[in-house]
Amino acid sequence: MPPGTSSLGSQRGSACLTRAAGDGAFGGQAHTSASNEGIVVVVVMATPERVANAASIAAVDGVDAVFIGPDEMVHAMGCENRWNEQSVHAAIEHTVKAVAAAGNCPAILALTPEGEDRHAARGARYFANASTGIIAKAHGGWAQSR
Repeated sequence: MPPGTSSLGSQRGSACLTRAAGDGAFGGQAHTSASNEGIVVVVVMATPERVANAASIAAVDGVDAVFIGPDEMVHAMGCENRWNEQSVHAAIEHTVKAVAAAGNCPAILALTPEGEDRHAARGARYFANASTGIIAKAHGGWAQSR
């Protein structure tokens, strides 16, 4: 994307005093150009309003992926920690399908291979997990490893 054409602002990654720019050691146009080419913009869908507008959000120029935050979504929907509510599954399925139909990359948290398979069947292509949870399970849980 040429500089100045992003709908998200005039530049992506143009801050030259960051760690990515060597804390100012190698900023400037070369850094800005490399950042523009290498930065990914992922928006988070975690409210009923965003679910309702998933297709239009996914279609925004410059958005590279749409991540569904299931834990935040559960709470925003008033379901507290009840991930298995039908309304939650319906919201997740709607969002994944709307994002995919808009030609964007649906992303979601998948804590198990079964969860990843379930979301992949809906059209999700980018999966996040919690590595600390995987490590804890491999070692018998945090309480037993302390």
